[in-house]
Order: sequence, then C-alpha cells, then structure tokens
Amino acid sequence: MTDTQDFKDVIENLSSNEALKAAVIYKLSDPAANSLATLRAAWPMFDVDRRRQVMARLAEIGESDFQVDFSAVAMMALGDEDSDVRRHSIEALWPSDSLDTMRALIEAMGSDPSTEVREAAADALGKFVMESEFNEIPPQAGREVVDALLRTMARTPERSNLYLRALGSVSYSSRAEIAPLIEKAAMHDSIDVRAATLLSMGRYGDERWNDFILNALDDAEPAIRYEAARACGEAAISDAVPRLIELIKDNDREIKHAAIWSLGEIGGSEAQEALMRLADIEIDEDLLESIEDAVNMAAIMAGDLSMHILAGDDEDDLDEWETDEDYSNLS
Repeated sequence: MTDTQDFKDVIENLSSNEALKAAVIYKLSDPAANSLATLRAAWPMFDVDRRRQVMARLAEIGESDFQVDFSAVAMMALGDEDSDVRRHSIEALWPSDSLDTMRALIEAMGSDPSTEVREAAADALGKFVMESEFNEIPPQAGREVVDALLRTMARTPERSNLYLRALGSVSYSSRAEIAPLIEKAAMHDSIDVRAATLLSMGRYGDERWNDFILNALDDAEPAIRYEAARACGEAAISDAVPRLIELIKDNDREIKHAAIWSLGEIGGSEAQEALMRLADIEIDEDLLESIEDAVNMAAIMAGDLSMHILAGDDEDDLDEWETDEDYSNLS
C-alpha cells in the first residue's frame, strides 16, 4: 500500500505533462483507501489522453507482473466518461478473480453505451466461466456468468462482434445448451462467424469437432487457419502437432504466433523438439518471446521444469540456420 505523502507524488505526476514514471504506476497497485479516494477526486481533472495512457499502462503491466494489483483503480475507471478509458480498465481487470469484478463486467456487457466496451467485457468474462468449470468460484456465480452471456447472445445479432465474443467466453462452459449454439454458428455463411466458432469448439473441448478443426488448418482463408490453430491448443489436439509445425512457416505472422502457442499448450516430445529447433534458428525477437513462452508451457505440461530456451546465445549458430531450408527441416 502507498502512504499519503507518496501518493501526492503520484497525483502530481499524473496531472503533469511529464512522462509517466514507472515508480508512480507501481504505486497504483493496491492503494490505501484514502489514497484511492484522493485519486478518485483528482481523476476527472486529468486530461482524457492521460487517463487513457494510465489505464493502458496498468493493463500492460498487469498482464506480465502478477505481483501487482491494479483492480481497485481499474474498477474506479470503469465509471469514466471516456469509452477508451473504460475499455482499458477492463483489460487491467483481467488478473482479478473477484466476484465483484465479475459482476461489474456483467454490468458493463449489458449496459455500457460503447459497443467496444461491451465486447471487451464479454471477452473478459470467459475467465470466470472457465474458473466455474474448475470449481474455483461458487456454483451460483458460475451459473450467473453463463446466464448473463447467454442473455447477451439472445438479444444480439449472430454475426456481431459482441455475439461472437460472448460465444467464445460461454464456450468454456460444459452446459448442454452451449453445443447447439456452436454447431449453428459453424454453418454460418460469414467467414468471421465461422472463424470465431472454431475457437469456441476448441474451448468447449468436445472431440466430435476435432476433425472439423483439423480440416480448417488447411483453409484458404487466413482468419480460418488462425482460429483453427488456436483451437488446436485450446482443445489440446495432439494429432494437430505435425500440421502446426508446418504452420510455423505460414506467411501470416499471426498464424505463426497461434501455431507456436498451440504447440506449447499441446506439448509432447514432437512439439517440444520443434519449438526448441525453432528457437535456435529464429531471430525475430517477438517470435522468440512467443517461442520461449511455448517451450516453458510445454515443459510444464510434461512436468519437465529443467527445460530452458537456448536461442540467441550464439550468433554464429543463428547465421548458420537463417535459410528457408532450415525452416523446412522443422518438420
């Protein structure tokens, strides 16, 4: 918690035109009640661009640093008059397991005047649906969040982003009425709807759809291939590993990321070996970060916590493998 004197420095930095200080941002983690009250009073006086900047930064840090807790500030910002600030506040609430957070997101999904904010809330509620499946929240709360998502879908056009976000989140639920909704969406004439349905299939995790997902990995549409690759990881489809290894060579960067992520989620010796080999030849830092995350996940899935990424340690090795032929040898 932050004491009163320190928090004066926070308000001064936030209200100025100076660059946001990292130390100031971290002082917004778990603020004392009087500090939060001070921030709440000063918040409307900050420039809207500054408020957006602050919430975006909180969301970014909260995604990677699990020691911080920005939920109190994010909940406060959910009432901001600016839709971008509210949307960033929802992103900053992702780490929160509080049922108060869940209910605030349900409220935002149902009544926020901004479509983008409602979509972000529907997306964020998937975490609570998944937690209900693992009995990490009370059964009544699990029913509450699933019912709220289903109500949103019932009054929303099927091809809208809000409907698809809600479908993706509710698909973590094993309730019987979810599967027919997924099957109906899979037959839609819209590419966007069919793509989103693939992820829902992966999250629902019913093996009846495995062949459908696997076939979609070869679709001509990049959006379909991307969601199919993600779905393979969500459903842990081990038969997808050889094709996912091939998709690492796809021209679409997002598909590469999806294939790498899913290989980590599926794990197994074939996926691990492909990821480690890719780590040795890849020079793109962004992709390397994805590979490292995937290798670590694959190691966790296998119970092998001794595995480490070795990429980037030897520039000569990187130069040696920077050819199309080296990529072709991944599989």
